[in-house]
Amino acid sequence: MYTFGQDKAKVGIVTVVKRRGSYKLRFNYPANSSHEIAIAKITPEGWQQAIRAAQLIDRDISLNDFDETYARYSIKHARKLQLAKEKKQKQYNLKEIWEQYKAQNKNRVAPTTIKHCWKEMDRYINLVPTSLLNPEKSQEFINYLLTKYRPSSLAGIFRASLYPAASQAVRQGILKRNVYREFKLPKIAKKKIECFDSDEIKAIIAAFYSDDYKPKRSAFPHSFYAPLVEFLALTGCRPEEAHAITWEDIKRQSDRVYVRFNKAYSNQIHLSHTKTHEIRLVAANERLIELLETMPLIENKNNLIFPSAKGGYISQGNWRTTYWKRVIDGLVEDKKVCKYLKPYALRHSAITSWIRQGFDPATVAAWAGTSTDMICKHYLAAKETHIIPPL
Repeated sequence: MYTFGQDKAKVGIVTVVKRRGSYKLRFNYPANSSHEIAIAKITPEGWQQAIRAAQLIDRDISLNDFDETYARYSIKHARKLQLAKEKKQKQYNLKEIWEQYKAQNKNRVAPTTIKHCWKEMDRYINLVPTSLLNPEKSQEFINYLLTKYRPSSLAGIFRASLYPAASQAVRQGILKRNVYREFKLPKIAKKKIECFDSDEIKAIIAAFYSDDYKPKRSAFPHSFYAPLVEFLALTGCRPEEAHAITWEDIKRQSDRVYVRFNKAYSNQIHLSHTKTHEIRLVAANERLIELLETMPLIENKNNLIFPSAKGGYISQGNWRTTYWKRVIDGLVEDKKVCKYLKPYALRHSAITSWIRQGFDPATVAAWAGTSTDMICKHYLAAKETHIIPPL
């Protein structure tokens, strides 16, 4: 035996080393099989314990009496290996895999993903027959859900929940492979990108300001939200960004006015960042400056520019149903708007309009807080009234 202080030792074929805060034993036995056993923490007593364990292992190997369970050398390490073996041998069902994934990732995953995608995944698991939660029945599990949900609905939830949970199980040795990702969902026809044209946007803004479609018994006028609608149309920002913007986000530098986008309010959760986690300053045009300077200042505890009628954050779903849909449906009936589109279409409309006016995609992407690739894939609408040009 020889030692280097209490940092390293060699006992026969066993080497004692310091690694990650503890003494460990390394050796090969048989020649093509390597071992590493954690013995004790790095203390004088731990050093003595490691030397004794190394001597015992070397002796047992020489006597052809090596304990392959390690229990004779380190009870703690042997128990750890046994638990790992049991874990590998146990047949986990999808519910157990999913619950384990949630417990280990609840502080890492975005709150909006937890509130929406995880909640939906919980619903899926509780909906299907228990027998289909066996990973060997992965195809039957997905086929069952396809009888209840559209492929487009499942695809997003699977990407955010099912696939990463199964991938973690693979890394931990619970699954041999990600069996859920092997099954391809039916191909989904790409949804047509649609937007409002300039005249339709003007009609929408005017309708909100005029309260033309406000029900007689409505507690709040549509005009309360007219500045929000015009702001969305002018900036092309995401609705959740507009809902979180405060008066502190209006910046003045020399003769310019800038709007800062650095947070969002989505699914009843306040986020301290935008979707892309980027902060952007957008220079306001004349009409946007006029809007910000003339719109009423509504006192609210969060200093929001666009609070709800009751003074809190706007709930996008409720607002869309109660105000937006009623106005757009009225305009469609009066033939001032071609068809109903969700409020997000104002973002599509702004981006499409800027591109058609000749602004380069990189500049448009910077204004909108997205990428040039995303503009073509998800935002740029085709103009169907154009006739193909001559040669």
